[in-house]
This record gives sequence, structure tokens and C-alpha cells, in this order.
Amino acid sequence: MSVRPVLGIIACNRQVGAEYAQAVMNRYAKAAMRHADCAALLIPSLPDYMRADEIVGRLDGVLLTGSPSNVEPARYGEDDEGEGRSIPTAIA
Repeated sequence: MSVRPVLGIIACNRQVGAEYAQAVMNRYAKAAMRHADCAALLIPSLPDYMRADEIVGRLDGVLLTGSPSNVEPARYGEDDEGEGRSIPTAIA
């Protein structure tokens, strides 16, 4: 049995009730696993507890979903304001 590559999928912070949870839409995980024939792992968007450089070298690839909680708006000329943008970013 061959070992498939491992793809890390950056989760986003979503409010569930009164607290935040790490979430990835199923369409991203399913598409990646089906079309890239890879195993997928969810990467929490919690930069206060782990850095991207601690894990990217252990993965064969990373999927950035583009959620406001994991793409720093200032890097793309956007203001760091608006719904969902007050949460710390995962990619520094």
C-alpha cells in the first residue's frame, strides 16, 4: 500500500453558539482528497498557540481557503476591519 501525500487545510474561526470553533467547509476537504488523492489534516487557525513554520515542513502541501481568519487582509491592501476580521491570523 502506497503512502499518499498529506495536505494541511487551514481552518477558519467560526462562531458556534457563544464560542469559536475551528472549521473547514467539507467541499474543500473533499475536493482536495478526491482530486489530489491525498490525506488531509486540518490546521487550527490559532497563531497564539502554534506557528505556521512549525508544521509546513511536515506536510506535502497546504491549502489556504481564503477565510478572513487565516489570510491577513493588510497583505492584500485591505483594512483589517469588518466581520470576522478581528480574529488573529494564522499566516504571519
